[in-house]
Amino acid sequence: MIRHLSISNYVLIDHLEIDLDKGLSIFTGETGSGKSILLGALALAMGERADSKALLDKSRKCIVELEVDISGLGLEALFDEFDLDYSNSSTLRRQIDPQGRSRAFVNDSPVKLNALKAVSSRIVHVHSQHKNALIGSAEFQFNVLDHVAGATQQRAEYTALYNEWHALKSHLEVLEAQEKNASIDEDYFKFQLQELEQAALKNGEQEELEELNSTLEHADELRELATIVDQSDGQNILAPLEELKDRLAKAKRLNAALADLSERMDVVLVESKDLFSDLEKEVASVEVDPAEREKINKRLDLIYGIQQKHRVNSIQELQALQEELAQKISGISSLEDEIGNVSRKLEQLSSELIEVAKVLSEERKNIAPEVGARMEAHLHELGMPSAVFKVKLGKLESPGLFGCDKLEFAFSANKGVPEQTLGKIASGGELSRTMLAMISLVTDAQGLPAVIFDEIDTGVSGDIAARVGKMMKHMAEDMQVICITHLPQIAGKADAHFKVLREENAEMAKTLVRPLNGEERVTEIAQMLSGTTTTEAAMNNARALLIEE
Repeated sequence: MIRHLSISNYVLIDHLEIDLDKGLSIFTGETGSGKSILLGALALAMGERADSKALLDKSRKCIVELEVDISGLGLEALFDEFDLDYSNSSTLRRQIDPQGRSRAFVNDSPVKLNALKAVSSRIVHVHSQHKNALIGSAEFQFNVLDHVAGATQQRAEYTALYNEWHALKSHLEVLEAQEKNASIDEDYFKFQLQELEQAALKNGEQEELEELNSTLEHADELRELATIVDQSDGQNILAPLEELKDRLAKAKRLNAALADLSERMDVVLVESKDLFSDLEKEVASVEVDPAEREKINKRLDLIYGIQQKHRVNSIQELQALQEELAQKISGISSLEDEIGNVSRKLEQLSSELIEVAKVLSEERKNIAPEVGARMEAHLHELGMPSAVFKVKLGKLESPGLFGCDKLEFAFSANKGVPEQTLGKIASGGELSRTMLAMISLVTDAQGLPAVIFDEIDTGVSGDIAARVGKMMKHMAEDMQVICITHLPQIAGKADAHFKVLREENAEMAKTLVRPLNGEERVTEIAQMLSGTTTTEAAMNNARALLIEE
């Protein structure tokens, strides 16, 4: 249960300390006073989304802290799971800094939000008015039934198995779809692979063939180079150079400056002879064999054709494609084995899932009549003496998200009116009372130490409001019940009464919470009965509400 709530720098709250105890604690206040702000702060401490806009003073941290008594709840294993120090008196804290960064703590140990939520959800249940819309959802109804049946462990086991089964089933469907087209793909891939294998491509082959082909293609031009060495008149092209060499050798004796030129001429002549010799050898090696040239062109045409077909530009890319095709064919070949393995695993998982679903179904079947009877009893207490509530169970053809059952909560508020699905309840008062009755069942079954109601009494008044208050009072005998209400009939049942106030000055508005005692409670309830002008009759009615059983 919640022992203490501390709020600093949150929305309109500068600083607030509230001590809470067992029994029924009621919070009242005018519209806009800030009652919803209290719930927002509480939700923050329980791990809900944080926002820097929630800071009253943007230069300071926002801190919300809950001191809770968790003795006897058996939460030691949960604390061990998150590596937290356990204490019967524990603290849940949430901080938001001015930059919007959020931090969470359990007993001063930093934790992730999932840990904070896991711990807080075992301590307190918050039910706000907008959650009434959930009453018709399958998930909510299965949760109610399974909680009352004490089958939450089986439900968790089923959910884990179902998620695994559903994922494996989806995977098998993908594999089977691949197998359907595998034969066509395999033939096509094998054809492409065979073409590449037969081509027997080698690294560097294309460049070598292209160079050789270019040489053969220009063989005539190369031969013409050789004719430069021997002139058409039969004179060797080196003869003038040799004559020049001899004349320079003689002239250097006449002019010393020509000595360097003579030496250079010697070098030129030697280099020229070597050059022409190599040229003759290279040209002489070029032999044009038409058959060989045709063979080279065919090979290059094959390479170019395969490259164009696969839209690549090199043999390396074709070799990579060849390896990829081989892997695809290997994958297709192993697809049948994989399908077999997945099918066998899915069959085994299906058997386990069905077995758990059977246990879950049996638990639900056993508790369904009791849930219906207890709901009717609660609804009768809440001013619907002719209310009928039925829990109808059917079977699904295949496992579903919540088991192998179909579930329908059927409800009728009036005698002679056929039951309808719970989601079709039109009256706000009927909806609120039905939800309250359900929460009473669930909290009893879960053994939660605290439950918070945010104006769940919407749509009820008069005697019905008194009945709602009486049920809350009854619930509060075994747990802590905190209720935000606008109804005096409910406020009169409180063990502790708090008033939410909004104070304004020239600079800002602030929300305050003040505990009420004695005549303060009488005055507050009287104002709830009569408005801002408190009459003597309203004061007397308020006193009467406070002494009612």
